[in-house]
Amino acid sequence: MVKKYFDSISIWSKLNFELQQTLLINSSSTIFLYQNLLNYFLTQKININLESYNLIIEILKYIWEREPYNGEVASYLWELNKQVQIIPQSHLKLIKQISTLYQEPQNKDIFLNIWLSKNISKIKSFLKKNISQEDNLFWRTYALKLGFYELDQEIIEYILSLPWPHELSIILESIRAHYLYLFRQDKTSASKLYTKLIKKNFYSYYFLLAKLEKLTSYPDNQEKVLYYLKKGLVHYRWQISYWLMLYDILKGLDIEKNYLPGQTGILLYTFNKSNDLDNTLRSLTKAKLKNCKIFLLLNGCTDSSKSIALKYKKIWNDKLKIIELPVNIGAPAARNWLMHDKDVKKMDWVIYLDDDALIPSDFLKIFGTAVKQYPEAGVWGCKVVEGDNPFMIQHADLHLLSPQQINTQHRILNISSTISTELESNYDYIRPCCTVTGCCHLFSRKQLEKIGDFDLRFSPSQFDDVDHDLRICLQGKQVIYTGHLKVKHMCRSGKESNIYTPQIANSQANLYKLENKYSIQELNLIRRQNKYNLEKDFFQKYNLVKSFVS
Repeated sequence: MVKKYFDSISIWSKLNFELQQTLLINSSSTIFLYQNLLNYFLTQKININLESYNLIIEILKYIWEREPYNGEVASYLWELNKQVQIIPQSHLKLIKQISTLYQEPQNKDIFLNIWLSKNISKIKSFLKKNISQEDNLFWRTYALKLGFYELDQEIIEYILSLPWPHELSIILESIRAHYLYLFRQDKTSASKLYTKLIKKNFYSYYFLLAKLEKLTSYPDNQEKVLYYLKKGLVHYRWQISYWLMLYDILKGLDIEKNYLPGQTGILLYTFNKSNDLDNTLRSLTKAKLKNCKIFLLLNGCTDSSKSIALKYKKIWNDKLKIIELPVNIGAPAARNWLMHDKDVKKMDWVIYLDDDALIPSDFLKIFGTAVKQYPEAGVWGCKVVEGDNPFMIQHADLHLLSPQQINTQHRILNISSTISTELESNYDYIRPCCTVTGCCHLFSRKQLEKIGDFDLRFSPSQFDDVDHDLRICLQGKQVIYTGHLKVKHMCRSGKESNIYTPQIANSQANLYKLENKYSIQELNLIRRQNKYNLEKDFFQKYNLVKSFVS
């Protein structure tokens, strides 16, 4: 029997606060869901009611379906189901077998230290060595995590080439389906395998089919997307992320385009990245720049950036204003310089755009739709993906961690929760959040002036945009994210940053500044307001579209 967790506030209110928070922030990411279940319920003895207990098992079942090779999840499922039998018999035998084949090795701690180092070649070498020495599902699980997280074709093909027990054929079908789409772009074969898995009661694959269709021939295949979303939500009604996706499709918000009223200034600053700058400006030449002016600050450049800028000056003439500084003043000061330029002050809207970001031609009109839906917001941001691998999401719908998740390394932001593939998570919606990436974000110019300058203490870069967003929250304004605008970022933020010690040291130092700038009371205020905003936004939308699924 499918529980209708959202059909009345009374049912929702019975769920543990931490469970509500987890589902509101990100219900689709298996990584985020599992980490939160570990933090709150699986490794700590806290009181939970029957509704929450049943839902935790459902969430674990969803995670396991998406990662049927994950023996750790299977082990938790097997034990929890002994108390409340809600796992279908068709899955129990397989879950028990997988949990048996997954054993923590003696050298686990050594491996996890290597895993946390993010040294991909070293991790792969360690995994292959241990896979060849022992038949333990632990090693294959981590190899698959690495392969799908890094979109590493070689490691996935290596795992597929290994002998597997016949009774674990479902695992191979799941891996092969992901592989065929992510690495071979074979939508037809991947869809057939996902459909085969659904017939074996792996109902979460309805969501993968919906994403698969959305990423390919959309909107021509909209009816297929809606069909798969409906089928998935019948089985997993707690999937808030997909309810939000459904709402935007039914209301046409995912394809609606609206120009911003008035004049828009596009603000860029750059320091010695002439090739990236050239690519970014070239992408702007293909954009529909109605009532726009571009402002480019050369931040003490000593390379060919000036000649690149002059090349585009010939194209845009008076629509491009070049500002040249003799020294690099850093990102926050560059933002402030542009913000206070006399010609920028004539604009109604301002967009800060990184010098290594590639925008779609209709990005202004997609922002316009977000503004139309949330006209009183303080800032609007977008989904940012890797430039050379647009299936990999860098930044999307970001929120503050709950107090229970605070630790010495990541006290404020759950940044890592949005780093995933387009198939693994769903961020295709518009809604409030706590912060959007400064790679490409939009402000009402008058509202920007009210918020104030970017904090110079976050020079030369990193977290000045996050700090600015938190100040917006404390002023009672909403931060709005739209996943319908996808911007390609040529910098692989996060996964390769550990290679460059000075940059990562600066990032950590600025994170420390950010953590200590705000009091616990201020952070709790932002969290409470964010949860209120998310609940209000979701239930308003859910009540309008739930009849489509019922």
